[in-house]
Amino acid sequence: MKNEIITTFSFDIIPYGKAFLKTEFVITINVWKEENFFLTSFPLFGIELCEDSLEDLQLAFEEEIAFLWDEYVLAPDEKLNKDAIALKRILKQYFTVCTIDEFYPLSSSRNYTYTPYCYSEVNYEFS
Repeated sequence: MKNEIITTFSFDIIPYGKAFLKTEFVITINVWKEENFFLTSFPLFGIELCEDSLEDLQLAFEEEIAFLWDEYVLAPDEKLNKDAIALKRILKQYFTVCTIDEFYPLSSSRNYTYTPYCYSEVNYEFS
């Protein structure tokens, strides 16, 4: 069946340089497979992605959120059109920047391991 969901990814933090974009909402994306590619979309943020592997798709989603933050949230409103300002407002409603030191107390009930380019809810640890 075309567009049959094969898995989902859920995010409550997104790596952002040496910090995180954290959200009070859990963002869940559905993943489906077409031919040899894994696809996802998140229309609220205008994201549509296609990658060769699930790991690459997860990384691409995280990178896309960080890119949108840089391009829209950090941009002055006068440089953005009406649609871009609307996306900026949505992103600011969903995310706040959180440093590792600020994040760590929030994660006291979890075991977190920081691994560049790979973040999993199961295993984060900061060193």
